[in-house]
Amino acid sequence: MGYMFEFKKAPHDWCNFNGWMMGYIRLIMLEAGAITAPGLEQALKVEGLEPNEQSVDMAKFQSNDGWHITAEEARFIASRLRLAVEHHVPGDTLSFLDDAPPTKDVVEWLEEFADFNERAAAHGGYLVK
Repeated sequence: MGYMFEFKKAPHDWCNFNGWMMGYIRLIMLEAGAITAPGLEQALKVEGLEPNEQSVDMAKFQSNDGWHITAEEARFIASRLRLAVEHHVPGDTLSFLDDAPPTKDVVEWLEEFADFNERAAAHGGYLVK
């Protein structure tokens, strides 16, 4: 299964990740406080990246069922991903895993997704397909 993210409104723009890549992106999004889910907590608890009322329900990123990510949610996700990279959250998080991909690869995916979220915020958000 793969994930494609497409603007809700024109102009046509998108980005996509396979299920394996999205698993690592979701993990960092959780550590960044960008998403939350019942029963899951951050392992690192980095100051300034605590979940709050703007955190998006992780369920929106656990399927490709056409969930709508609003412009406000996209803006928040982008800002949290940028902060996570700035605070070295990807490397610290991946260090707990024996079979993680290289940190530089995950950082590239996060930066690509942050870029997309910033563009989407200006166009009404996006759909998770």
